Amino acid sequence: MKKNTMATAIVAGLAGVAGIANISTAVNLNPDGVGQVLLYPYYTVNGGNATALSVVNTTDLGKAVKVRFLEAVNSREVLDFNLYLSAYDVWTAAVISLDAAGPGNITTRDTSCTVPGIESGIFQIPTLPGTTQRYFPFRTLFLNDGLGATNVRTRSGYIELLEMGSIANNTGSGRALTHGTNGRPSSCRTLEEAWLASGTTIGTGYWFADPTVHISAPTGGLFGAAAIVDVAGGTYINYNAEAIDGFS
Repeated sequence: MKKNTMATAIVAGLAGVAGIANISTAVNLNPDGVGQVLLYPYYTVNGGNATALSVVNTTDLGKAVKVRFLEAVNSREVLDFNLYLSAYDVWTAAVISLDAAGPGNITTRDTSCTVPGIESGIFQIPTLPGTTQRYFPFRTLFLNDGLGATNVRTRSGYIELLEMGSIANNTGSGRALTHGTNGRPSSCRTLEEAWLASGTTIGTGYWFADPTVHISAPTGGLFGAAAIVDVAGGTYINYNAEAIDGFS
């Protein structure tokens, strides 16, 4: 199979839906590997493997990015969250398994803001045994297609990252997500609270009320890579994510 088969097919489908005859002037597979959408064609935690992934913001603007994990059997979503990258930021994470029959999980030590917070945040999520490092289990909630709503289906699949918009550095949200001299963003809590209804104990709700606040059109410039790693077996298979540009 050609390396670009899946990404090319997706681009062709998007172009067809939009009624676009010439995708070179619209949605396109970027040969430089940077774009508004990143497709990571495979993750797995089977067979003793873990999957490491990274995304780079190559621009001088903040980015609001939707991260989606989809299982391999029927492309049902097993996890999604929002990622907020500061200018020229790099975010890294790992997909792991805690046992052979359990679900896939995402964990990270990276401090870039996510909503809900994975590395840290206002919501209580589990920690890895014997550590304070947090992780988020993949879900079977949407595996209601008659093909089995089991943890096994969460253990392999693919990943989509979609830029939702750019965030100017001089806005309240831009200042909140920007890393300071201590290596941490100014206030990931601000971004989490923005998605909670105002008037609640902790919510300010400005994105709950209007998700376009501080957000401008996507400008692209995302680059991604991943690696499937089996430490015990001594194998390491890496690849670059396919980048789709002109998506918005």
